[in-house]
Amino acid sequence: MFSLAHISNMVEQAEIYPLARKTRLQPLQPGVWLKREDEQDVFSFKIRGAANKIAKLSKAEKSGGVVCASAGNHAQGVAKAATQIGVTATIFMPVTTPEIKTKAVQKHGGKIQLFGDSYDEAYGAALHFSERTGATLIHPFDDIDVIAGQGTIASEILAEIKNPAAVYIGVGGGGLLSGIGAVLKTKSPKTKIIAVEPIGAATLKTSLDAGVPTSLNHVDGFADGVAVKRIGETTLALAKHIDPDIILVSNDEICAAVKIIFEATRTVVEPAGALALAGLLKHADRQTGEKIAIVSGANVNFDRIGHMVERAELGAGEEVLFVASLPEKPGSFLKFCEALGAHAVTEFNYRYSDADTAYVLVGIKIKSPEE
Repeated sequence: MFSLAHISNMVEQAEIYPLARKTRLQPLQPGVWLKREDEQDVFSFKIRGAANKIAKLSKAEKSGGVVCASAGNHAQGVAKAATQIGVTATIFMPVTTPEIKTKAVQKHGGKIQLFGDSYDEAYGAALHFSERTGATLIHPFDDIDVIAGQGTIASEILAEIKNPAAVYIGVGGGGLLSGIGAVLKTKSPKTKIIAVEPIGAATLKTSLDAGVPTSLNHVDGFADGVAVKRIGETTLALAKHIDPDIILVSNDEICAAVKIIFEATRTVVEPAGALALAGLLKHADRQTGEKIAIVSGANVNFDRIGHMVERAELGAGEEVLFVASLPEKPGSFLKFCEALGAHAVTEFNYRYSDADTAYVLVGIKIKSPEE
């Protein structure tokens, strides 16, 4: 197994530019910075790992083409990196992949094969294709060259902020955490490394608790960019040495972070892209000094934006939904309205139950979660 110092040295030798760009650190509020990986040409950090992996292939390997499985962002990175140097890229994607991502892969020159309902099924098909054709399989996270490519983010951060207090990293398969964590542990050991996962896709926490890579029984696909059923062997081993703090966040908290990023940048990021900031906001009072959240991607389907907007106010504690039962007798509804006071009503649904009881679903604006 590679040491963190070895990974850090590999990061220094990574070949990612100019396919990947050095993204900026944008101030969000005093002491809080956003690392804008959504500003890559493929709108995701994934171009870094893909570019480095393909650059390291031999001439014979390049002539045989490459293949990968991805829900979208890794696929775009592989397609762009391969096409730029004349390498054929075949991309296996689940049939559930958002259309914006499949079209983007095609735009970057990738040959798409839609297969299965999950990443794992698509990966199995990609593996079979690699064995059958000899194409080199580019794993989205459990590959040392991919990990080293992602780690260049940390090098760019340290070039601007020498010793940040904390770096928040969204986790799916663990490649981003492994690369950034290796560099920070080696070159800025006092920096807190904080891994952020969705409550419904906590593959890192589950596997660390078990001590071995452990498949989740169910994966919440809301933040599809990190909806990974099982963390990698290599990434889990590295994560054990990195020993990050772990924060779990709800989908509503992720949506609240999407809203905050939009208000600061006028960019709508995907749920996985706002994952790190959601963790930072949840535990902001636990860290002092310069804090950095990795905004990992902005490949989001337009038809999902409305749902994220609706959930954002719940996640930020600005709205509450509840169900109340009312007796079916004169004056009950008036008393209920009086109890709501001056709160603005955002949603209302009345349902007759029986001659004695009715149920109402109500959404109201609040100023704070404690209200």
